Amino acid sequence: VTLPATTTTIEYSALEYTGTIPTEFGLLTDTTRLNLEDNTLSGTMPTELGNCEKINGYLSTASNMITGSLPTQLGRLTKITTYFATFENSMTGGLPTELGSMTGIKAQFNHGGMTAMKNLLYLHNNKFTGSIPSQIGQMKKMIKNVYLMGNSLSGTVPTQLGQLTDVSVNFRLNINKLTGKVPTELGQLDGMLKWFMLWGNSFTSSIPTQLGRLNQMTSAFALYSNKFCSDVPTQVQALSSSVTSDWLVTTETEIGTACCIAQSDTHTCAPSSVPTALPTATLNPTPIPTGIPTGIPTPQPTPNDETNDESFPGWGTAVAVLLPLFFIAGLVWLEYTYPGAVKKCCCCVMMAAACALCIKSKEAKEVPASGDEDEERSIEVAVSPPPAPVSSVELVPAEAPDHAPLPPTHERVPTIR
Repeated sequence: VTLPATTTTIEYSALEYTGTIPTEFGLLTDTTRLNLEDNTLSGTMPTELGNCEKINGYLSTASNMITGSLPTQLGRLTKITTYFATFENSMTGGLPTELGSMTGIKAQFNHGGMTAMKNLLYLHNNKFTGSIPSQIGQMKKMIKNVYLMGNSLSGTVPTQLGQLTDVSVNFRLNINKLTGKVPTELGQLDGMLKWFMLWGNSFTSSIPTQLGRLNQMTSAFALYSNKFCSDVPTQVQALSSSVTSDWLVTTETEIGTACCIAQSDTHTCAPSSVPTALPTATLNPTPIPTGIPTGIPTPQPTPNDETNDESFPGWGTAVAVLLPLFFIAGLVWLEYTYPGAVKKCCCCVMMAAACALCIKSKEAKEVPASGDEDEERSIEVAVSPPPAPVSSVELVPAEAPDHAPLPPTHERVPTIR
């Protein structure tokens, strides 16, 4: 089939076409709608489709046998407003972040889900892997049908998906390998009416209380077949009164078991009072550092003094040896300069030493060994009585000796003139 270059609509759905998607479709740059779904097309999706930047309706390659990954070039199709569908294929790899550029999509964004034309018909089964791009949260004009179910997407759910606040029907992330906590931001999807589907993953921890804000839900609130623990929050449990069908929350979960028991590797059963006591416990080390510096500086001077002494170990010996040598050298110089001066100095030194000894002995006799002032005075009176007056001594004549005195050996006889 040969198509004119001015072709604007390509409708080849359900015509049992086989083979691969022609790369020449990329030359039809005036195309505004491209529908190849429900055939037996195989191979990969050509990157040349990114050249069809005028597509403003829909692009669908759903229900084929297409393999490989989504071309990043499809992010250039920013004018798409109706839907973008690649469901029911065998595509692999991660979802390109460039898909977040399709900010004009209002109706559907389908990867392994369903289209508006087949309304609420589950047509999953792709093999996309990796995490959900946070850029999908930029599609703020979406009003329904966010289908990412039936793949092998892993990791945590981006919090940016909470920005899709206009979505009212079919928010489907079920049947994947998503893990971690359900983001509380999904509570901002408070316009949801039905088909809020998170079941068939490996979500952990407790159900966010913020999901209780989805109070307009009337059917199909499905969180089962996950690893949720603890109890269902009161705010979420309140939705069960308005969800008249398919309230599927607690089945195949660990709800009813404390998270610290069901998921002890990520949760703890420590009571809430323990953390409040921790700040008090941290005050205990305060006296320890204040006491350590007080005790440490005290012995410091001792090793410092020893260190100083050890730095001059022969100081005392040197003084003991050198001082006499200098003294002898001085005496030699003095005797050489002033003959006889050494002898005179020695005599003076000896006389001074004798005087010092006399004074020292006299002071030793006068200073009492112990006792108060009265006892000292009494001892002085007893030991040293006051001498008799000199006048009395002069008046008493000397007694004659018992024997006659010897004549003087050298008596000079005075001569009378």
